[in-house]
Amino acid sequence: MRLGLDAQSDHARALLTRLAPAIGEEIVLGLLESTQDTEPEIELQRGRVAQLREKLAHIDGAHHAEAQHLLAWRGSRSQGNLDRRR
Repeated sequence: MRLGLDAQSDHARALLTRLAPAIGEEIVLGLLESTQDTEPEIELQRGRVAQLREKLAHIDGAHHAEAQHLLAWRGSRSQGNLDRRR
């Protein structure tokens, strides 16, 4: 089961990276690099996830299907968690 979750996380990370120009480099970097070790960091990540969802909802054209896929994706522990590997 863990391998499946890792594959989903890797796919979500790849989609975020590919869509970074449409989403915003700063949002994507924050989503991918956030440590989420403290409550303030978790709150910041929730804000970035909200921004991400808003941006994804308005992507159309060639990247529409990828954006919709990310909108439907749920992380293994939370929507803001893209499997931080330490």
